[in-house]
Amino acid sequence: MVVMWATNGTCSIHVEFGTAPWNLEESATGASATFTEHNTQGLQSLHRVKLKQSLTDVLFTGDLSLHSELISIVQKKVLSGQFSVVLSAGTFASDMSAANGVAGDDYMAALQPAAALIPYLTAPGENDVEGGQYSHYRHRFAMPGAPWPMDANNLWYSFHLGPVHFVSYSTEVFLESGDSRAKTQKDWLTNDLTQANKERDKRPWIVAFGYRPMYCTSPEHHECATNSSRVRAGLEDLFYYYGVDIVLQFHEDNYERLLPTLRGVVLATNYTNPRAPTQIVYSSSGSKEAIVEPSANSTTTPPWSALRITNGTQPAYGQLRIINASHAHWEFRSGTDDSLLDSLWIVQENHGKFQLEDLPSDLGKAIDHTLEASGGKPGHLNVRDPEKEHEASESFAQTDQTRRLIIGASFGGFVLFLLIIVLVVKLRKRTRRVTRRWDSVDFKYGKTKLYAPANDDLDDDKEEDNDFEADIPDGTLQTAKLINGK
Repeated sequence: MVVMWATNGTCSIHVEFGTAPWNLEESATGASATFTEHNTQGLQSLHRVKLKQSLTDVLFTGDLSLHSELISIVQKKVLSGQFSVVLSAGTFASDMSAANGVAGDDYMAALQPAAALIPYLTAPGENDVEGGQYSHYRHRFAMPGAPWPMDANNLWYSFHLGPVHFVSYSTEVFLESGDSRAKTQKDWLTNDLTQANKERDKRPWIVAFGYRPMYCTSPEHHECATNSSRVRAGLEDLFYYYGVDIVLQFHEDNYERLLPTLRGVVLATNYTNPRAPTQIVYSSSGSKEAIVEPSANSTTTPPWSALRITNGTQPAYGQLRIINASHAHWEFRSGTDDSLLDSLWIVQENHGKFQLEDLPSDLGKAIDHTLEASGGKPGHLNVRDPEKEHEASESFAQTDQTRRLIIGASFGGFVLFLLIIVLVVKLRKRTRRVTRRWDSVDFKYGKTKLYAPANDDLDDDKEEDNDFEADIPDGTLQTAKLINGK
């Protein structure tokens, strides 16, 4: 956010701001400029301050049908200037392909007053599938970082808004006959969340939103009400491991807020430094049908359900306000009279990956039990970590290189040892000498050189030259000079 003002002269360019007039905890300093061109009679000292951190207000909707009362409410909220972005999860217009596409045209025309002012970002729902082609969804919506028309095999994306990393994902891939799209999305989520965790100093909050919930207390024929939920199996471990702070989900006809939970085990009873993502489930559809008043939380609901409101077709919307790096505020409001239905503060001072080893022993054992029951290993979630894989690969490469060096050095040492043995044998052979003793020398010849082999057995050994040479100058001088041939 940028704040500007003009004065007659110089002034302080320091701004203090906060969540309320009595709570001005933040401050920022800017710059001034003198403006005189065609402004001789106007205020000439202009001042500008860019706030270091501004509030992020997000409006959440889902299951927004063509005739929903909430469409006009969304328009009014956006026109008020209160919100930065609208996030909406299918199903759009109930079915945009109805009446050969006319329903889609009417729906987009109804959204235009709001979508023309602030970003309107989406996630696909069950009626957007269209036989796996997602034709209307891919062509009528263009999302950040994605090609247009969007690829049916890549309907997930992420974006940054203030201190938040938002992730839009598809739950419909888990209900398809094949698992190729589910695997592609999981690989993408793994890489995206890995990068998001590297940048948590810039964007500490991670918020994910999609259509079908992982948990719900709806009738048992709803997949989210079963332990065999494919959506839960595909996303829960991943969102926990990579420290997703808030997960917003739609589709059900009731509002539900979960306690921080992993694999059905409640890890905390409040939202101050929670040990798992905070999950919200609701449907904001609304229709021309009768409104069902909110009901109190039932005593038969599971322990992970902190609050359940059966709002049926009552139009409602969610509002998430990111106050700062550690505080976020959630509100669930009636679309009829804007009354507050639920609210909570989420305080997270330790953003980052959630760790099983940080849990108390009793909770850790409970999680291990669920892991074993699903065929897994205790202490091992169904996730992959590219960073650890890279570290393991580097460690293996270093170990392998060390092993190769050791083997090479050992082999080289063995070869050198053999060479030394061969050289020693040859040297000993070459230095072996055999002498013949002459007891007397009494020659009457003239000066003559006499040769006698040192060893008659070595006559044929050309490498041996151990002959004696006797040089006798005369017959009376008995001197001899023995010279080794080598």
